[in-house]
Amino acid sequence: MKLQVAVPSERAHTEPLSFAVWASHNEVLSVGDDRVLIKWSLDDQNVADAKPTKLCTLPEKAFPTCMSLQPSPSTGGRRGAAGFDVVTIGASDGKIYFISRAGRVEKAVEAHQGAILALRWVLDGSSFATGGEDGQVKTWSRAGMHRSTLVQSTNPVYALAWSPDSESILYTDGQMLTVKPRQAGSKHTQWKAHDSSILCVDWSSANNTIVSGSDDRTVKVWDPFGRQLYSHKSAFYQYPILSLAWSPDGSTFAVGSYSTIRLCNNAGWSEAMEKPSNGGTYSLDWSKDGTGFVCGCGDGNVLFTRVTHRTCVWRHLEATTTGDRSIVVHDSINNVNDTLELSSAITKVSIGWSHLVVITTAPSMVIFNAKNWNTPAMFELKDTVVTMIKQTERHFVLVGSSGVVVYSYDGRVLSTLRTQGLQCELLTEQTLSVSTNTVAIRDRKNEQAVFLFEALSGKPLNEGQPIKHQTEISDIALDQCGPQQIRNLAILDRNRDVYLVPARKSQAKAIKITSMASQMCWNDMANVLATVDDGELRVHSYPATGYIDESLLADTRIRPQNDTPQNCSIVAFSGPRATIRRPDGALVVASIDQYLAFLHGYALSNKWDDCQRLCRFVNKRHLWACLAAMSLVERELNTASTAYAALSNAPKVVYLDKIKAIPSPEGRSGELALLCHQQEQAEQIFLQAGLVYRAIKMHIRLCHWEKALDLATKHKTHVDTVVAHRQKYMQEFGMKESNKRFIQYGQGMEIDWEKIKAKVALEEEKEERRRQ
Repeated sequence: MKLQVAVPSERAHTEPLSFAVWASHNEVLSVGDDRVLIKWSLDDQNVADAKPTKLCTLPEKAFPTCMSLQPSPSTGGRRGAAGFDVVTIGASDGKIYFISRAGRVEKAVEAHQGAILALRWVLDGSSFATGGEDGQVKTWSRAGMHRSTLVQSTNPVYALAWSPDSESILYTDGQMLTVKPRQAGSKHTQWKAHDSSILCVDWSSANNTIVSGSDDRTVKVWDPFGRQLYSHKSAFYQYPILSLAWSPDGSTFAVGSYSTIRLCNNAGWSEAMEKPSNGGTYSLDWSKDGTGFVCGCGDGNVLFTRVTHRTCVWRHLEATTTGDRSIVVHDSINNVNDTLELSSAITKVSIGWSHLVVITTAPSMVIFNAKNWNTPAMFELKDTVVTMIKQTERHFVLVGSSGVVVYSYDGRVLSTLRTQGLQCELLTEQTLSVSTNTVAIRDRKNEQAVFLFEALSGKPLNEGQPIKHQTEISDIALDQCGPQQIRNLAILDRNRDVYLVPARKSQAKAIKITSMASQMCWNDMANVLATVDDGELRVHSYPATGYIDESLLADTRIRPQNDTPQNCSIVAFSGPRATIRRPDGALVVASIDQYLAFLHGYALSNKWDDCQRLCRFVNKRHLWACLAAMSLVERELNTASTAYAALSNAPKVVYLDKIKAIPSPEGRSGELALLCHQQEQAEQIFLQAGLVYRAIKMHIRLCHWEKALDLATKHKTHVDTVVAHRQKYMQEFGMKESNKRFIQYGQGMEIDWEKIKAKVALEEEKEERRRQ
């Protein structure tokens, strides 16, 4: 990434700027120590021609210290093309000034004893909070009525920020950071964040991550519970950190210091830096489309900064924005560069599955096909701001002001997803996942629930009932490959455990894949899952193994073929390569077993002989374990026996041989379901096929005596068989019968093992006639 910095040719302020904010896509407001509020009208072609207009002058001794625009509830808190209605300014005299679009001071409210140092509106514009030199944090209504005093501290509150759901507020308290819930009596979270006073903070609504800057010249990234994710060393900066701001999509954040502006990715690593000679950068505010930010500088200038050379990669294709309206696509296989020119400024780019999707300020959407870059498809958009693009092989999803919309690659709207309480501005890469036929969205209010939708129709799956987890969910991811009717959802929860659950089945049981995980990512060519467990990269060759035989899960878990560093993070996972970021910020490639993709491909094509030949040729334990699970799913008993034999699992081989000897196909299916620990499914298969005795026998073998007796009495058969086996079981273990039902049936029943064996032989003879 690179930063392009521009300054208007006309200077409107005579004193240092306290704040500069975007009012709309072509308007910026600035206010400084000269107490003058200025509106800048921008020309899309040239920032130097920006025209300043004086709106008003604040009263004498009312030096502005903070400024925030009042969001409109009708737009969900978004700043649109219409600009602002009211701007709120906190001043050194302890008052809040409400100023209209026409520049008239509508109201001045006494708020703090001493200067107001921080002012932030909630996303929906219903209220705002202030922090002051008096150490108080107060909340106010939209009209400026005092609601409550949340905090009374001994230290000045230099900065504050709302949580993504607006239910908690983060504020500075000397060297400490504190998250205070709005609900009275709720427990707050506090931790020491820096070695000196904290001057600025921001909390991203897109990735739920906190960034803080301090007088100790460090920048640190935190999760909402105070766990440190990253720390910039003080050597990065020569002066204290004066301002911070997350980009709207949470992918980057900007840092301002004296004569320094730095752009960092969401992991904290520096991507670009500029050193303008404009003094201290006292404020930063991103444009709503995330293409750049505006800075308020110590020399009184407004600094317009645009982010260029953004790069997105998919397999052998790399797309880089080289200007406001140009993209260069590099094909690493053919070593060819294609330059794409657009008529409007670019706001968002995504590449994947041989398609490039570009969003412009028109607003419009342009879709390029890698087969012919010269014939793009162009479409108008209703959304003025698109916050996220998620691509799959067959379609892609746009998240914007009008909702979550699924498009085909020819530009047709396939569906629009709607659910109660959906706030698109709060959807992130971690709370929304898309596959070829399914869309998963984590519920905003209940973080333990995930709603699933049919991608093509937008209809809710599982009769609208969400998948519910036992604890709060941090990340969700749908697998991308395999049969359409089978889709698995990976869940990373707050306990850092990874679970797998069938996405298209209601009331499905989740299986635990791994623990102490900080990240997860599906492969785009096979259903292989990569996780970072306790700082180390791990690859789960076939996670669905847990549904079939949990004893094989450990064998399917492998490490990369080359050494990978501790505390790495996954950037991408495609084919036999995982791109990871080392702790020092460098990107490296981890090699994954290339034969995994071949094995998955052969299994999907039902080429079981090829699967066996591949496993024999490579002869690695994780491949045999994957083959055993895959073959059991498809009821390929001979292949499963071979795989278990290669794993030296003799009991499973013997059991599979017994299953193969069962005459009826329903009997074999039921026993296979039992082998996969699916007892209810096995019982259902037996009963639907009329194999009542086999269902009773299954429960006897499992010592489910009550269930066995229930089936026998319900179907009025083999009651004596169940009682006889129960008595034999109690005698072998020297136990006295205590179950009233078995005592009752045992008293009035004569056990004749010869009759029982005759009845069993008759059942086996009946089943033998069904042999196929």
